[in-house]
Amino acid sequence: MNAEYINLFISAVTQVFEETAQTNLTIGSKSVRNGSAYEKNVLVLIGLTGQVRGSITVSMDVEYAKEIASRMMCGMPVDVFDEMPQSAIREMTNMMMGRVASLFEKINVVIDITPPTLMTGVGLSISNEITPTLVLGFNDATGNNVVDLDISIKDV
Repeated sequence: MNAEYINLFISAVTQVFEETAQTNLTIGSKSVRNGSAYEKNVLVLIGLTGQVRGSITVSMDVEYAKEIASRMMCGMPVDVFDEMPQSAIREMTNMMMGRVASLFEKINVVIDITPPTLMTGVGLSISNEITPTLVLGFNDATGNNVVDLDISIKDV
């Protein structure tokens, strides 16, 4: 996988978390996997088309998703991960991938993104044709892994 592409994803994720949720994330881990099972129980899937195609999955635990949604909504308490906080998390992911598309355009690579699909549950898995998947683990200020970004892409 192209290292320049990966750096664009890292930049977009960290910038958007900082701007929308006042949260500083850093890369904590990088791994490659062929499987599709997810440990975290909130997943947002976005497809990529154009000169690079595939899918991106952002995953986090529901408690962290509620915390981030609350920050995005100016501190409004989020006790239940219902329609409003789900919409906030989808929008934040959409903003990340929109930023990715803009960054790709700056290096003369044209991509389009699909609308985000949010899924919740235990033991979720997603199957796609592009393997292996690069998994970037993002940590919060305490060093805890709070967000994973799964990148399954290829040049067309």
